Amino acid sequence: AETAAARQAQATQPDAGLQMLAGPGLAAWLPRGEAMRERMATEARLAEAAAEEARRAVTQARTNERVVELAREAREAEEEKRLGRKTQAALDEMASRKKNPG
Repeated sequence: AETAAARQAQATQPDAGLQMLAGPGLAAWLPRGEAMRERMATEARLAEAAAEEARRAVTQARTNERVVELAREAREAEEEKRLGRKTQAALDEMASRKKNPG
């Protein structure tokens, strides 16, 4: 059975993998690794900015499309009203002719 002191001694010893990295290779690798991390972070920020811009463009396009639809619907409704008034005027004229022939 392991004692608490043995576990503590084992926990304070560096990991073998860390020991390999801590050697001369770490000094050579660290700047490259940091540069890679920074490049990846920059790429992620740029991708997020591009995605946000695309979301804004889609929202604007949908808004513009809806404005056009509403304008078309308003024109159609106005045309229906105009035709209704024209039809009603023709009916009124016909009724007035029947009441007052000639």
